[in-house]
Amino acid sequence: MFLTQETKVPVAFAAAAARLDNLAGGGALLSASQAAYARGTASLRRAGKAAVSPRLVRAEFGGLLLQQGAAVMALRWEAPGPGGTRYPALAADIRVSPAPKGETLLRLAGDYKAPPGASDGKAEQKVGSATLRDFVGRLCDLVAEPKPDTSADAADRVKRRSRTR
Repeated sequence: MFLTQETKVPVAFAAAAARLDNLAGGGALLSASQAAYARGTASLRRAGKAAVSPRLVRAEFGGLLLQQGAAVMALRWEAPGPGGTRYPALAADIRVSPAPKGETLLRLAGDYKAPPGASDGKAEQKVGSATLRDFVGRLCDLVAEPKPDTSADAADRVKRRSRTR
């Protein structure tokens, strides 16, 4: 099921892109992914609709690419399936682009799959939307909050990349 969530971040684009790039190298995006997945699937566990693990098996984040005035990062989540298998819970792109008033538009768009056994369309839509909304909120907070490792060098690196593409 293709889903999107977006929000504005009260940070200029160059700073937001640099912070997103820095976050990919640490554990903050993994933690945000784990928390959003656990919270999003909690309703399924409570309803007993599926034997849903609250943990992701894997979360991968691609490198930040600058294209057409925006910065894009690929994201993939894998969750445990039946019999020790894995299934692709989310394959999406995180996109940040300039917005009016010195803000940045943060958009997550991609294919969400509900856990096996919980795939009636209405439940999948509800759980998927809640999961992505939670993750985008966490991601917005991480990008908006100044971090000690988000330096002018990181912002300069993003600016240099945009000039070379």
